[in-house]
Order: sequence, then C-alpha cells, then structure tokens
Amino acid sequence: MKRLSVSHLRYIVASIVILFIAQEVIIHRYISEPYPSLRMPPFTGTNMNSEGRYETTGVIIKVEFTNKDTLILSPKEFLYDAPDSHHWALINKFKPADNTSPAASFQEHSYAKTILPGYVISRSRSHYDIQSDPKTFRWLRKQISGIVPHKQPEKISFYWTQNVHDPNNLLSVTQEPKDTTTIMF
Repeated sequence: MKRLSVSHLRYIVASIVILFIAQEVIIHRYISEPYPSLRMPPFTGTNMNSEGRYETTGVIIKVEFTNKDTLILSPKEFLYDAPDSHHWALINKFKPADNTSPAASFQEHSYAKTILPGYVISRSRSHYDIQSDPKTFRWLRKQISGIVPHKQPEKISFYWTQNVHDPNNLLSVTQEPKDTTTIMF
C-alpha cells in the first residue's frame, strides 16, 4: 500500500476545510435540508410554550364512504403497513397545502438535477403538491381498502390539532383544531 505524501494530505485537509466553509456560508442559505453534509444539525429547542406546557401536533383521519358510513382512524391504524418511523413523514404530506407559491413538478428542474441534486430536490419538495397527484389517490385507496376491503371511499379528511399537555398531569390533553385537508376520490 502506497503512503500519501505530505502535499497530498495537505490538499485533502484543505479540501475538507473549504467544503465545510462552503457548507456553512452557502448551503444553509439556499437549501432547506443540506444532507449529506459534514456536520449534523444542532436539534435545539423544545416543544414547551411560554406557559410551561408541551405542545404537539396531532391528526385524526376520517374516511367517508359512498354509502355514507364513516371511519375514524389514527395515523398508526391508517399506516398499518408502514414502519412506525415513517408515519409522521407520510402523514405530514397531508397537511394543508401552501398555496402561496405555484406548485412545480420534479421534472421541471431536470437539467440541474445532476449538478445540484440536493438543491433541486429540496426546492421541488417544498413546492410540489403531492395531494393532487394521481399516484397519491391510488395509494390512499389502497390503504383504505386494506382496512375496509369492501367499501368504496368518497373522501378522506385529515383533521390537524394542536395538543397541549400539562407537565404536571400528562394524561390531560387539550386539543385545539388547527387545519383540515380533505381529498375527494
């Protein structure tokens, strides 16, 4: 095995330092999720509000069928075939869409994918409307038919809540409705 020369080692160390500086100065300004990166994010902060209570986000899923039956599901029941670690990533895609900027498809920036893949993907994800994609309708139908196989869904609603927990009595939860996303089939 050939040993690296001192000049090669200096070049490698200098390259890593330059990449680290570029990440700190440039990437955090333009990319929302700079992964893979040379360092992990700090993960600072808590869910405690100014009153000393913990705030979390919750969701209740309501499926309405063509025969007017309804079914109330938790995310765990709805995502019965997905690993627990994927539940919030999947459910968060059904938060109310941000309509302040136009939706874009992943193919729109195909020329830049090979040059700046992280930038293109983060920008596309932040503006892509997954809720109106035909693949999403098929997936939702598949999930519902896995739970209730012989009923035809008419619509599915995701009721988002702000849950407030008292640290002295964690069993008591106050739920405040926040937003709703409804998808018609």
